[in-house]
Amino acid sequence: MVLGEAGFYSLTYTVSYQSLPQPGGSVTFVNALSNSYYVNRTVTNPRIIAVEIFSAFGNYSVPGPYPIYFNAGDTLLNQTVQIPGSAPLGRYAVIAVAFYQLSYITLQGDVWYNAPPLVVRGTILVATPLLAAVSSILTVLAKYWPPILLIYVTAVVLLTHRVVKRDRKKNGSTQNPRVATK
Repeated sequence: MVLGEAGFYSLTYTVSYQSLPQPGGSVTFVNALSNSYYVNRTVTNPRIIAVEIFSAFGNYSVPGPYPIYFNAGDTLLNQTVQIPGSAPLGRYAVIAVAFYQLSYITLQGDVWYNAPPLVVRGTILVATPLLAAVSSILTVLAKYWPPILLIYVTAVVLLTHRVVKRDRKKNGSTQNPRVATK
């Protein structure tokens, strides 16, 4: 599941998690950093100097080898977060921040400066497997409710039509049941 995404020029920071967060378990956040290679005459490729995750379960510094210099491409950094067994079921805010630097090319060489951090905000659902499954289904249904409603209404109309047709055939009547006969 994607927690969120942030970007600045060519740099994109996406945070996702694969495991089901539940009390007493853990969740692994996948920090995907990509550079689509934005370069102008004075600014070189960025370098990541730190990635931090802040949550109700603690603050974590994602291990790296820092700094991470970017050419065009992707880098993945994982951080596993332990969820206490006493954690109540519910949604918890998570903030992930990637700190990076850009450099100016000068006659004396590269001059690195801190750029605005990339901040991803999102929530995770800490739940039992059954509750998480129901929540996932409801999330999907919420996205696609118009086509699902259309399919449901169409099915009801077609089934009603077939039942009425079958009952008319069974009774031997071809007359509309709403028309009174004398």
